[in-house]
Amino acid sequence: MTNYNPRYARHYSLEGFGEAAQEKLSAAKVLVIG
Repeated sequence: MTNYNPRYARHYSLEGFGEAAQEKLSAAKVLVIG
């Protein structure tokens, strides 16, 4: 993921949070009911 959104640049500074984790996060879906 070489073209990542600068909005998520801080994620890469977290230990253990690299490109693979960012890919998983961007592919995740959330359902909020309430």
